[in-house]
Formats: sequence, C-alpha cells, structure tokens
Amino acid sequence: MARRSPGGARASTSTPGRSSSPHACPVRPRRPSRRPRRPARPAAGRCGAGSGAARDGGSDAHLPGQLAHPHTVVHAEDLTTAAVLSGLRAGRSWIAASAAVELDVSAEASGRVAGIGERLAADGAALVRVTVAGVPGGTVTLHTEQGPAHRTTAETVEWHTDAAFVRAEVRHPDGKMAALTNPVVLR
Repeated sequence: MARRSPGGARASTSTPGRSSSPHACPVRPRRPSRRPRRPARPAAGRCGAGSGAARDGGSDAHLPGQLAHPHTVVHAEDLTTAAVLSGLRAGRSWIAASAAVELDVSAEASGRVAGIGERLAADGAALVRVTVAGVPGGTVTLHTEQGPAHRTTAETVEWHTDAAFVRAEVRHPDGKMAALTNPVVLR
C-alpha cells in the first residue's frame, strides 16, 4: 500500500518477523560479553529521542484479513527501496494498527516546521499539531521526556511545549492502540 502526501511519498510496509505489538520498541538482543554490565535503561529511555531506536510495526500474519495489522507508515522522498530505508533509518515513520488510520504530527517554532523523525531546534516553546482520522472517539496522548504530557479526545490537537521531544499515541475508545509515532525532536 502506498499513498502520496505533500512533501514526498508515503510508503506503508508490513514486515514479517517484526514485533506484532505496536507497544514494542525494536531493541537488539545483547550478546554475552566479558565486560562488566551497565544497568539497563528503561524502555522509555531506549526509545526516546536521540536513542537511534526508531519504532516500527508489522505482523507475521498470513491469513486473509490479518495482513498489514499493524504496519509501519514511512515518510519517504519516493517509493524506491533506498528512499524507504532512509526514511526508516531517520525515524520518519509511525505505526498504524490498520490502513484506516491517518495521522499527521508536526511542530513549529520561529517559522520552522519539523515532522515525525525530524529535528526542529526550537528556541523556546514549540506549537505541536496532531491531526487524526479513522479513529472515531479516539484519545490522543502526547509524550515528552517527562512521560505523558497532554491527553485529549479531539481529532485535531494544538499544544505548546518547551520539551526536548514529543511523540504521539492514539488509542481507540476501548484502549487498543491505533497509532504510535517516532518523536519530533524539538531541541
């Protein structure tokens, strides 16, 4: 499935072998080492802005009606393999529970705008905008380095923050995940 959007192509992928849970953060398993172990950081620290661990989602389902639930939506310059992989590496992607979910997240400060997986370098508060479609009655939660920071049931959200990063989670009224983004880095 591929859809065009302003600013480039948008590729949606379902990757066999990836976690089937949109809650998962891709973290490579550790190999045994003879070096002393450092204390493990909590998952939120491993997946936050600047960690180099971008979120992606997929399933290993092979039955009709289960394919692409969930899947990764990649903001890419075009639909070539190189462009899609570049978008994934940069974190310009988000997880959608189904193809019905549409999501746009951006932050603006001092006349500059950044989207998912991009860096804004804001000098002060940034205006974060989230637009959601395909999740009637859903809840949008914005997370920063401090954890959940803003929650609403609106389909369009505008929120000011001076946080270092912001990412969005969208849940259906029953609490099931509908979408999960990589962060927009604000500092």
